[in-house]
Amino acid sequence: MSNYPLQCFAAKREKQTLSVDTFLSVSNDSKTNPLEIPGYSRFKITLVDKKGEKIKCPFANIPESDIALINRITDIALQIMVESKCNGGEQGATTTTSVGARFKFGQNIGKTPLEVLQQNPKDGEARLATEREFAQNNLVKFPKNQELIDAIDDAIRIFSSGAEVKADAHKSSYIPIYEIEYKSLESQKDSEGRCKIYSILMAYDSTKNYPFTVRIANAFAHVKETPTGGKKVDFSTSVNKEESTISLTESEFVQMVSRMQEFHEAFLTINFKPQYSKANCANCYKIRTSTNGNKEADFCCIKNCMISRKTQCPKELEKRSIKLENTFEKFDEELRNAIYEYGRDRIDLFVDYNTSDEQVVYGMYCSRSNSFGVTETYPSDIFGDRNIREYADSLDIGFSEA
Repeated sequence: MSNYPLQCFAAKREKQTLSVDTFLSVSNDSKTNPLEIPGYSRFKITLVDKKGEKIKCPFANIPESDIALINRITDIALQIMVESKCNGGEQGATTTTSVGARFKFGQNIGKTPLEVLQQNPKDGEARLATEREFAQNNLVKFPKNQELIDAIDDAIRIFSSGAEVKADAHKSSYIPIYEIEYKSLESQKDSEGRCKIYSILMAYDSTKNYPFTVRIANAFAHVKETPTGGKKVDFSTSVNKEESTISLTESEFVQMVSRMQEFHEAFLTINFKPQYSKANCANCYKIRTSTNGNKEADFCCIKNCMISRKTQCPKELEKRSIKLENTFEKFDEELRNAIYEYGRDRIDLFVDYNTSDEQVVYGMYCSRSNSFGVTETYPSDIFGDRNIREYADSLDIGFSEA
């Protein structure tokens, strides 16, 4: 079996691994609406980082209810990315290269060659010459460097001629897709009472080769209660902070978001029927008790309830189970007392139907000259999952069924 059975996505680098695990859940609290998504239903995203001397493993929780928003904003980011590429292709070679091509690394990262010249009129051309030489030397290994080389040549020509160019025609796009500034986990505390806190940022940046980034940070800090009853992290007390960032390709990020969305939808589909049954049962019970004022109303007598006895509200089933178990113990005691008094060969366990067609059980003393009941008559439901015949055999007494 896999070591990570709940994992739904993983992106691996030489020294980094980003993984997503599913911890989805439905509401089992009688005080919570069965159709609501509980706050603890979540995806846990972990970034294992081995780049430094110390291995870092920051993590963050993404509530199930936030997945739809992440999916929607990701779609918007992808749409902007596609439109940007399409618009660039329509503007011709000169404008595309001189304005659209951007440095992907180095001190000029994110800038176009023309922007470098505009921001550094004195030494901009010398800086571009250095960049051009580096790109030219690595052209065989990276053929796309030709776009940057052409952009540098066009930028120098345009800047020298004084021609007017829209420098922001291919302005970079930065879109924060999802962000949790800091949340606390009061279940995890250090020796001084500080709570574990976490933050996460997912963003899109068109200037990068791997345009999607995920940054996760953890620390321990004291958490204060606000006047309104909320929780506020006291950052001045934070210690043991660790933070890591990983860059993802378009394909990787879309796959991660899609997997979370698919798991979310599948989980809701699987659990809708039983949760709706709970909700409908609770609603019928509410109507019944509000109508007759009987707080002990039996679920089974609600004719309009859409669910059967076997799928009743767990709270009511638990009450009924306890009641039946107590009744069985009473019957068992009566029967064993009769066996002790009259002997095993004189006692039989009878299963019969009374006048209301309800199956009942009782103990009988039987002899050639006389017979009489030695226990009260009880509904057979008191046996629950027990087999009645096997129960009689375990007591070494007779068994009769009519």
